[in-house]
Amino acid sequence: IRESSPFTGAIVSNGGSMDEKMVESFNKYSNDQKPKYLFMANSDKDIYTVRYSNNFAKDLTEQNFANLTWEYRKFNEETHESLPYLSMYHGLRFYYHNYGSIVYASIDDFHQKGGIPYLREYFRQRGERFDQDTEIDNSTKNTLIWMAWKEDNFSSFDLFMKEFADVLDTKRYASAYWQNRLAQFYLKYGDVVNAITYFNRGIQKYPDPKYLAKMHAGLGEAYRSKGDRKLAVKNFKMAVSYATQNNDPKLADYESLLSKK
Repeated sequence: IRESSPFTGAIVSNGGSMDEKMVESFNKYSNDQKPKYLFMANSDKDIYTVRYSNNFAKDLTEQNFANLTWEYRKFNEETHESLPYLSMYHGLRFYYHNYGSIVYASIDDFHQKGGIPYLREYFRQRGERFDQDTEIDNSTKNTLIWMAWKEDNFSSFDLFMKEFADVLDTKRYASAYWQNRLAQFYLKYGDVVNAITYFNRGIQKYPDPKYLAKMHAGLGEAYRSKGDRKLAVKNFKMAVSYATQNNDPKLADYESLLSKK
């Protein structure tokens, strides 16, 4: 990873060293270059080379190069012959650590890592480093919306729906299934304005017979919560009508809603 090299990363297995000329060259050009990455690996079982790796890591620590990110790991279960396989795997993971979309284990994981500001910064750095789009990708937006719904975390769901409003107009959500799912979640937490918006969108744009009774019933409940008895009754009747037409097993539930008014 010298200044004239097109490479910005290196993987070193079973040894390594640097001399004064290498230090001078790196210091001379490092400020004008993209960040460089170095991954080193060895094993205490490799008694012939491990001291070179240890000394190399010590020298790197002392030099504290401003434009170099490096890591030294030991895999002491490995031998000289087996270590290169792990070195290559972990070295590639180290170098490409921010190449893919970020993956969260949970909503708590999302917040603990820094929330929306961290997410934006991750994609900015990723895009600049690998010459990709610097905006948060749709896959991540979709995953976070789904995860919040799955974990029954309405505050995070509402946050993502507002922050990632653009993704809601993509093909993924172009169905009665998704419009009903979003509307039902809003209804569950008393956000009748958004519930009505998504129920109406599902009914008008995606009139799938499988979901019409369900969406009209939800719309009726939203209007009832809002105090609009007339529209509530109208939609409960529509729910009963569609359920009857389609032999919906939940017909009795919809009739019950209508009887309550």
